Amino acid sequence: MNRKIMSALIVLALTVLCTMSCTLYNARDWSQLEDRRFYFDAFTLYCKGIDKKSAFSFMKNFPVGTLADVMEKRYAIEIDRSAFEEAIARVDGDNSIKVFGVVLDERFTWESGQSHGNRMELEYSSSIDFDSTNLIQSYEVTLKTNGRLRAIVSGEVSGPGEVPDSAGRRLGVVK
Repeated sequence: MNRKIMSALIVLALTVLCTMSCTLYNARDWSQLEDRRFYFDAFTLYCKGIDKKSAFSFMKNFPVGTLADVMEKRYAIEIDRSAFEEAIARVDGDNSIKVFGVVLDERFTWESGQSHGNRMELEYSSSIDFDSTNLIQSYEVTLKTNGRLRAIVSGEVSGPGEVPDSAGRRLGVVK
């Protein structure tokens, strides 16, 4: 097969896969959504060289509430953060974080432990650029209904405090 046909088949396959797994909502879909209550159910931090207590402190100080406010304003939904707020308020809250890594701990995940149909999930990554000493920090916020991706916003920032404004600008909520 020549390259043009192969490229066309790859594009077609990727389009079909994406369509089946992540149907993003448009404005009409959002306006027709009946259950407008979402739950902040997962926070994953990717960062090599820190321990569980440091990851917990990072999550505790992350502006989750402000970020949820931005998502609520953009999509006219309500995001219940109570499970997360309860977890970070506990003295032993770091015990609610799962740690993954081979040589170094590098992925720290808090999950509510509940299976809600409407979910908000957050991922934050802090890593060193492959061929330099530049620190790259990025985020991704997803809204899912019944396991299907409905909205996503992501970007690079210079610190976690910038995430709500960055997301707000990308979503047209904050200028």
